[in-house]
Formats: sequence, structure tokens, C-alpha cells
Amino acid sequence: MFANLQTRLFEKILAQYPRKALAIEALEDLLSIGKDAVYRRFRGDTFLTPDELELLAKTYKISLDKLTFANSNEVMVSFNAFEQPAQSFHEFVSNIHQQIKQLNDLPDAHFYYASHEIPVFHYMYFPELICFKFFVWGVTSWGFEYLKDQDFSFDIMSHPVRELCEKSIELYNRVPTTELWSLGIVDNTLNQIEYVATVDRFKNPTDGLLLCDKLLELVQHMKTMAENGKKHAIGVKPHEGNVNFNLYHNELVSTNNMMLVNSSVGRYLVATFCNPNFFRTMDEKLCDYTQEWMERIISQSNSISTHSAKSRDWFFKRLEKKIKLVRSRIEVLE
Repeated sequence: MFANLQTRLFEKILAQYPRKALAIEALEDLLSIGKDAVYRRFRGDTFLTPDELELLAKTYKISLDKLTFANSNEVMVSFNAFEQPAQSFHEFVSNIHQQIKQLNDLPDAHFYYASHEIPVFHYMYFPELICFKFFVWGVTSWGFEYLKDQDFSFDIMSHPVRELCEKSIELYNRVPTTELWSLGIVDNTLNQIEYVATVDRFKNPTDGLLLCDKLLELVQHMKTMAENGKKHAIGVKPHEGNVNFNLYHNELVSTNNMMLVNSSVGRYLVATFCNPNFFRTMDEKLCDYTQEWMERIISQSNSISTHSAKSRDWFFKRLEKKIKLVRSRIEVLE
């Protein structure tokens, strides 16, 4: 029984690395033992000590109960706000950058994203938009004291944070993606922009209009990517070497922001909780369930990529109309 538990534990650990050699090196350092000793534990010739079991389970976020009781409905997840509460914009973006960098290292990775609002990576195409989202999250979810009575301005985002956002979107553009959107995808940000304008918390009164303009540019960029079925940077012509961007539209399904990563060495699921914080899990049952859910919903959705010109034009015109309507209301406030 113990040998089976140890074997299953090592299988879970190996699934988190693209190559076995990398796992062996990491375990040598973690357990402070030699390569031969690691292999003896892999083969079951040497049993892991209780302290080693605890260290491995905690380091790799693996539930020993889950390995023992495979039919349990309990799910082991990690929550970034517990592990590393955001103390600054830079800390949050560093976490995002690390996640997308790890994703790029996975062989044959594909990113599935179902969202009720614009995915965070898309805001990074425009520094003005991601800066505004940081301000909103800093005031609300993160409760940054220094922002409590401060008006919004683009100066709140430092140059290092901006550079890290640019690096993150470059990495995001290298991973093939399938995304599921609804017409409500711009509503949250539009409501936030209009609210900040209404309560007069823009340091520069015209910034609300500028944000609407940038949101329009973002929607137009998303339309171009959907039309070509390829990811690419702003103002750069797509080519065959770009990775695929598959976009689907569905108005009947309601979901939080949910990301499923598939690769040839394993899968993991990320779901927002107390946005923009998120859960992360590699639980097989939950990943299986999410994969089946994604495939079922996508099969019932309208593709608005590549050849679906009529559906795509209708969808993006509706988004643009929403943005222009809010922009006109903000204009009256000035």
C-alpha cells in the first residue's frame, strides 16, 4: 500500500516537469540527497520517510488523502492570495509573468479560456487599460491604503511594471488559445470607467474618454485576431508562423474567468476567486470535468474566427456600440 502511494506521489510530481531529468535535479536539492538515492525512492527500493512525504506533498501541492482515497470529491487547490498576497502591482504582474512563462515551457501547450469579462492578458496590449484595472483592483480586492483617497492617473503604474506587462503579453502571444466570450465581456470595465468618471476620481477628466478609446482599439484588435485566427502584437501584420487564436461566442452560458491548460505532460486549471485572485489545481477529476464542460459548451457556441465573417461583424459591432454609448455619457459629465 505504501509503495503504491509513493509511486502515485512521484507520478504526480513528474507530471509537473517537461522532462524527468529536471524532476530528479529538483528532488536532489529539495531532499538533500544524491541522484542514486532519488532513483531508489522512485523505484520503491527505499521508502520515503514521513518528513519527506510531508515535504514533497507541501512543495508540490499534492493531497496525500486524494492519492489514498481516489474516489473522494475533495479537491486540492492552491490560492495565490494565501501563498503570495499582492502587496504591489509589480508583485501581481510578476506572478502572472511567472505563470505564463511556465506555460511556455510546457510542450504542446494549449490554453482554453472561458470568461465573463476581457481576459487579463488582453488588457496588457494597452498599458492604459491594464493600469486602470490595477487601480480598480488596488482599491477594491487588494485594499491598497495609498490608493484609498487617490484619484486615478496613468502615473500610478511604474515603468518596470509596464515592461513586465509587455513581456507577459509577448509570452501569451506564443501559446495557442481557444477562448469563449459573451457580449457582456466589456460590461465590467465599462461600468468601472463610468463609475470613476461619475464620482470624479479621474485626475485628468479626459482619461475616462481615453480609456473608452483604448477599449475600442482593443476590441478592434481582437476582431483582427479573430478574423485571421492568429495571435499577434498590436500593429503587426499576422503571418503563418503565429499561433492559433480560436474565438467562440455563447450567450447562454454563465461562468467566472476559467483557464484550462493542456499539454503533453499534464494539465492544470486556474479559476478566478475574489477577482483578480485565483485558484489553481492539477486535480485530474476536476480537469477532466472542465475539459468535458469546455468541449460541450464550445460545440454549442458560434465560431467567430476565420471564415465566420457575418457572426464576427455582428458580435464586434455590438461591443463597439456599448463602448461608444458609455463614452457619450462620460462626455456629458465633463
